[in-house]
Amino acid sequence: MGSTWLRVVLGLLLVVAGFFGVLAFLVPAPISPVAWRAPAAPALTGALTRNNELDGAERLPLGDGVGGEDVAVWHDGRMITGLDDGRLLVMAPDGRRLHTLLGRGGRPLGLDWAADGSLIVADAGRGLLRVRQPFSPDAAMVDTLIPAGAADAAHLHFADDVAVGPDGRIYVSDASARFTIGQSRLDIIEGRGTGRLLAYDPAERAVRVLLSGLHFANGVAVADDGSSVLVVETGRYRLRQLFLSGPRAGESRIVADNLPGFPDGVSRGAGGVYWVALFAPRNALLDRMHPYPVLKRITTLLPDWLAPAPVRSGHVLGLTVAADGAAVMASLDDPDGSHLHHVTSVEERGGMLFLGTLDSPHIARIPRPALAVDAAR
Repeated sequence: MGSTWLRVVLGLLLVVAGFFGVLAFLVPAPISPVAWRAPAAPALTGALTRNNELDGAERLPLGDGVGGEDVAVWHDGRMITGLDDGRLLVMAPDGRRLHTLLGRGGRPLGLDWAADGSLIVADAGRGLLRVRQPFSPDAAMVDTLIPAGAADAAHLHFADDVAVGPDGRIYVSDASARFTIGQSRLDIIEGRGTGRLLAYDPAERAVRVLLSGLHFANGVAVADDGSSVLVVETGRYRLRQLFLSGPRAGESRIVADNLPGFPDGVSRGAGGVYWVALFAPRNALLDRMHPYPVLKRITTLLPDWLAPAPVRSGHVLGLTVAADGAAVMASLDDPDGSHLHHVTSVEERGGMLFLGTLDSPHIARIPRPALAVDAAR
């Protein structure tokens, strides 16, 4: 009886697969996928052992907003985060809502401070922006540094994250040349790698493309001395380092590969630590599909409820980067996502870690854990 039922189920699955297989050739798919063989996901043991460290994070409500993707923290503890309707929310150190900046529309993602106190914003719909006097709502003014548009040297197609170097240069990731923020999943499934890393020089008002062919270029972080910049490749589960000065200037290398989840934001912390937000754990089904472009085409034609979806989970890593690559110093986790999930950014300020999320009605903060590298400081 059991074997008969199994054959019936498998037969039905083959019929469904066959239907969508034919459909994939008759109906134009939104992607033009390429084959890629994902490495086996690392075991969650040792430094990556699951825990519930994020359960202790304090959640700060966003009022009527959701989706505080990144958090910019001023010296006195005031915070700014971008909402999914295009506004920037300014919050007091105790989490009280103060006022909003910008209008609805666009999607502010990555945030960082310039030396003059202005806020630099990577906005997926509006490009690279500078908000002058962000804590004074009556005097706030917005400049467009790199407009949104086609993915060329003078525009950003999908501005994602931003980091300001010690010399004032601004580094911004352009996640995809083909898809917009609402289509992020398609870029990762397609696997063509059309993302870029750009640099903007405020003094010369000049834009330069530093890296191209990145697989969903995401988080950006600059070394304290400005000697290198890290950029996240979400679609390949890795971090890439580009040397900006010294004998290896212009050279890039992969410093952290085969991460246990989809890396999103990265930021520089104290003691040479880089904090990396893992948006969701690896999806075994997606990894198995990557070598087969036809299956990936079929996936994009499936109803949403049948397509691979990100698991609700919260995960943050603390990494150090050396000549031989990156080492895990900390792993903060919420395995079932019951307290925090879809963490997109981690910013360290004043002994605290501030966490942004993609689709939650809150941001969060938690004391920075003591790490082995702290003893050497």
